[in-house]
Amino acid sequence: MKSEGEALVLLLLLASVGLARKKYAGWTDDDMRAFLDAIKRTGVPAEAALLVYYLESGLQPWQVNAHGSYGINQAQRALLDASGWKGSTWGYLNLSVREQLPYVAKILSLQVRDIGYAPSDAAELMRAQLSLKAAKEKNDTIYSAPSAGYQANRWMDKTQKGSITMDDLRASLDQVAKQPLYQRHLSQLRRLHVS
Repeated sequence: MKSEGEALVLLLLLASVGLARKKYAGWTDDDMRAFLDAIKRTGVPAEAALLVYYLESGLQPWQVNAHGSYGINQAQRALLDASGWKGSTWGYLNLSVREQLPYVAKILSLQVRDIGYAPSDAAELMRAQLSLKAAKEKNDTIYSAPSAGYQANRWMDKTQKGSITMDDLRASLDQVAKQPLYQRHLSQLRRLHVS
């Protein structure tokens, strides 16, 4: 992104595209099978990845946030480049779920490599999504105020203590895990993972 003005224009365009879409109904069984196949190669539990990506994007490949993160796993442009994506951000956001998943899995594999272990649960994976340094060092505190990371994610600091900790991540993930659409995706994953 070259400027804040470009980011705002992109955000407005994406919002208009989102408004034009039909109400989001979730992933198909074929989407979920592709997710299971892509994630199994990373060593990260599929249920953990599903919950984190649901928190990040609602599992919607066209999602973008104000901080320049894109797609199902809300990757920054540098991670998209590292995953082998050669197209534009707009092109990435126009990919289907199944078309985005190889890049999502590659980014996850890079994160696992960089921290030196496969996160075993959603909170550990979320910590790696937010800060590879905190994940690598297994820090309980991910960000402290006034850092940019804290500012971008301060909504997780429900008690306004000035830091985002593993307990904050667990609380945020627990809250998301109760949502009916997530529960439907989780049931779908479990049904297909067994078969």
